[in-house]
Amino acid sequence: MEPDAFDKEYFRRLQLRDPSTEAHLIEFVGAVVREQLKRYCHPTAQFDELFQETFVRVLSSVRSGKLPRSEKFAEFVTAVCRDLLRWRLLKAEGHRTSPVQRPASSANLE
Repeated sequence: MEPDAFDKEYFRRLQLRDPSTEAHLIEFVGAVVREQLKRYCHPTAQFDELFQETFVRVLSSVRSGKLPRSEKFAEFVTAVCRDLLRWRLLKAEGHRTSPVQRPASSANLE
């Protein structure tokens, strides 16, 4: 499946929790997310937790009908990861902040 396959049908299959579509999403975009995480945290339990949380939030957003534009979908996923990283870094530094409520900024959504 190519990047242009992020179309309405793809999002519909994600909304229906299709296992092969979810696996494709994680395989296709997961490499980018892993690289982003490697820059900021070592492969530890926190690394795995942030990786999983990224996709939990992405899938939650898609399932709730907050569909990103298909050509911006990979950017949307990395924005979710970046938001989680930012929150974790602030939390680690002792800042009082609440967790990111939305998966990513609405700028990446239609």
